Amino acid sequence: MDANWRFLWAAGAWAVCGLAQAQTVLQEQNFDAAGTGAVISAVPPAGWTVSTFYSDGTPGDVKVTQGSADWLGWKFLTPGTWTANKKTDATTRRGDFTLGTGGIALIESDGLRADKPYSASLAAPSIEVTSAKNYVLTFDTHYRQGQSPQTADVTITFDKGAALIQRLSADTLNQKVTVSFTAPEGARTAQASWNYRSTSNNWYWALDNVKLQRDDSAPPAPFDPSALPATSARPALTVGPTLQNPGTDHMAVMFETTESKPTVWVRKAGSTGSFTIVNAVNAEGDFNDASIFFGDLKGLDSNTLYEYAVVTGTSAAPKVAGPYQFKTWPRESDQVKSAKFAVVSDTQDGKANRLKNIVQGLIANDCNGSAAQCAQTLAGFVVPGDLVGSGSTRSHWSGHFFTPLSAISAYVPIVPAPGNHEYFGEQASAGTEKNWLKTYRKYFNRMPANGSAKHPLHWYHIDYLGLRIVGSDFNPASAMHNTGGWTSYDNGRGLFRAEYMKEHLDWFTGLMKKTREERKPYMVLLNHHPCLSEKWRQGEVMGVCDFISQMEDYGRSTGAITANLNGHVHFYERGNSMDSRHLWLNVASGAGDLENAKQDDDSDLDVIANTKLTFGYGTLQVGFGDAVPSMEWKRYDLGANGSSMSAVADDSIRVTSTRFSAKPTLPQARMGKIDPATLKLGYALQDGASTIYEAQWQLSKAAGFDGAQPVYDVWGNDTRRENWTYLNNQRVNTQSGADIASLELGRILANPRRIYPNVGATTKRGGVKSAIVAGGNSLLDRFNCAYKWDEDGDSGDVRQGGRQCFARLVLENGEKGSVFDPFHGKAPRSCGWAPTSAGTGACAFATRT
Repeated sequence: MDANWRFLWAAGAWAVCGLAQAQTVLQEQNFDAAGTGAVISAVPPAGWTVSTFYSDGTPGDVKVTQGSADWLGWKFLTPGTWTANKKTDATTRRGDFTLGTGGIALIESDGLRADKPYSASLAAPSIEVTSAKNYVLTFDTHYRQGQSPQTADVTITFDKGAALIQRLSADTLNQKVTVSFTAPEGARTAQASWNYRSTSNNWYWALDNVKLQRDDSAPPAPFDPSALPATSARPALTVGPTLQNPGTDHMAVMFETTESKPTVWVRKAGSTGSFTIVNAVNAEGDFNDASIFFGDLKGLDSNTLYEYAVVTGTSAAPKVAGPYQFKTWPRESDQVKSAKFAVVSDTQDGKANRLKNIVQGLIANDCNGSAAQCAQTLAGFVVPGDLVGSGSTRSHWSGHFFTPLSAISAYVPIVPAPGNHEYFGEQASAGTEKNWLKTYRKYFNRMPANGSAKHPLHWYHIDYLGLRIVGSDFNPASAMHNTGGWTSYDNGRGLFRAEYMKEHLDWFTGLMKKTREERKPYMVLLNHHPCLSEKWRQGEVMGVCDFISQMEDYGRSTGAITANLNGHVHFYERGNSMDSRHLWLNVASGAGDLENAKQDDDSDLDVIANTKLTFGYGTLQVGFGDAVPSMEWKRYDLGANGSSMSAVADDSIRVTSTRFSAKPTLPQARMGKIDPATLKLGYALQDGASTIYEAQWQLSKAAGFDGAQPVYDVWGNDTRRENWTYLNNQRVNTQSGADIASLELGRILANPRRIYPNVGATTKRGGVKSAIVAGGNSLLDRFNCAYKWDEDGDSGDVRQGGRQCFARLVLENGEKGSVFDPFHGKAPRSCGWAPTSAGTGACAFATRT
């Protein structure tokens, strides 16, 4: 028998190896005899077994197609032999396993591929156990999480009863892991195994100092809930307490740890009463993860400040994270007058501490310099997508998102929507719906389940008084980016999930009907992918436009104030709709790299008034109660360098439901026959035009504007006081000094602007020009394929529309399109004239503002 492996059965053997009384060592293995010298051994210690097999159950030996078969499966060697044969630069972390000494057990997958994913298991000998007795397995681990579908676990199996599985789902480097368990009723034997599953060129898992003990001590006394345990010890949390799913009577606390049986303690802030102790649990079903816990706090009072903490261990050896605070959302009877939400997207890569700097700036600007104060000043932290670099890489979730956000995420609930980066490694392949976006759905498992049963947590809605927030996932509707590329999927067309999009759109249409019935004064859509964007037209998703069109119609007909918050394109945008109180907000970027100041995709869109290449965050504040409904947006820049946060807002706009009462007059009501090239219109207001932010002109051949002839709209870049955009590599305000009380209609009609000014004028895309159409409101840019270009989406000649126009639903007539397209897929009638040799026009119009 190996001298390093001991079976101690005697009842009186409780003082072995210097252990405290009532601790009996049943198994112990340090792998020193199995891993010696410079040998990479495949022979396990006596009594131990190893196996390597195809993950899908295919019989036969695993066939290595890349790398050395010497590394296939579990190996036994010294740390020095490992680092001498594998890369050890700082990014690999191989040299950090200082707990591993002498020999170690190791599975190394980096650089090793088989003809399909494989798994490997290392199993200790079975031992005898006694039903209802407590046992503790400890081992030193050095584990790096690979990309999906690779997983790892330590499993305790019994001859009778359910197995205990402890999953490792994030980097667990140079740590001691403790797995406590009670032998099931009727169980007589137990066996521990370490399983590395479904790998192909991933990372590694190293083990040492395995010890299995029986705990014969009396159970510790229960916790005293009258006060938090007095200790400086803190639990080992990969992800600290993070609030989600806020409500009037509930809140969920999410955190990630390998410590067993964690609890969440909660009571009203300032109370001297006892804490309520809530057992934290793992999600059930497809999104179960043994290390991600949720404390589901229920039965709370509305609009109330609570304190809470995460507690692990026992009353004899407790560990405490906290205390923290949160505030429940209000009911109407609480008479709350306003709410403010912080907003940022594309936090995706953790570069240069940008997100951390944004969080510190937010605390300084909006929480009086105190993170705890954020619980009372902010109702939520809204993140519409691209939270991490790669959704399947667990280390990205802690490193890119949760850790930089930790200063406030324990105090302010996160309100998220996914982006394309959350799909990396968990792409929207056909038939694998349960694996789409899986890690995101593990972490945000407690968001409202009021979306889809077939596609759970891809979309939802949540209400703060009269504000309805809709979180939507448009990635399966984008026909691109689901994998970080598209070349292997028919240039992206194979990625469009029409069934998903139809269910999503039908759900939203039903929700809009319900919203109309409930007369919500506010509605906000979180859509990572934009309907329109001035700097990356190929990143747009036409399906999003169907949602925004319904929101505009709701606001137009009811006076409600609405907004859509997107990201995806790394710069800031702010704009608004025509004839509707709807804000267009690109709330990027929290990290990543900014777009270039000059790009081929650059367009100057009428619905966008301010474009700026900068990092930063924004706040969205809405009013309730007797006050006139209003929504105020403020943007705070971190700057292009990502380090210096503004202390005052760099951009802002306030929208109210108050109707504009002043009526403009047209001094030139009857102009007679004129040269259209010189046509200039004007209006006047009794109080002067200086109070007007933008004007909307309408033209028609019918003087009564009675519908007998089309009514054309002139609105946007030429009719508002500002239009910040990028021209020739520079950010400029094209309306600087403009008189918006006048309209040079002749110039606009005679010189339509190029939609893509940065490409050659003689190219097909360079020849696309603006047009004045019925409805205005950038409708051509939204729905007309002539205005959308995707040069990477087709082989051969450049084609209009590309993936975007492919990624539409099929209409009843069998054609692809949208029921919200005002042009019904046809070329729209536009306002204009063909100048004659005499310089006169072919059309005559009546005008109104």
